[in-house]
Amino acid sequence: MIRHTLNRFRFAWLLLPALLVAGCASKYDIVLTSNLRLQSVGKPRLDGDGFYVFKDTDGRLQRVNSMRVREVAPTSMRSTKGYNSR
Repeated sequence: MIRHTLNRFRFAWLLLPALLVAGCASKYDIVLTSNLRLQSVGKPRLDGDGFYVFKDTDGRLQRVNSMRVREVAPTSMRSTKGYNSR
């Protein structure tokens, strides 16, 4: 019984780092109508005033008017044609 419990705890401790790495904030690309690409850490959220609010890769809080946004997508899913990054 005790050995079985210890094996469960050992398994949990081995699994914990994998879950922490997988749960880290993913990066999103925000492409503006001017083709400028901004990158956020975590998914941008649309507030009640019509602005996307997000933290950039430097950790600063940013706001972009939703009328200027062409695309919001995870970095791994974004199309790369013709976009400039900042």
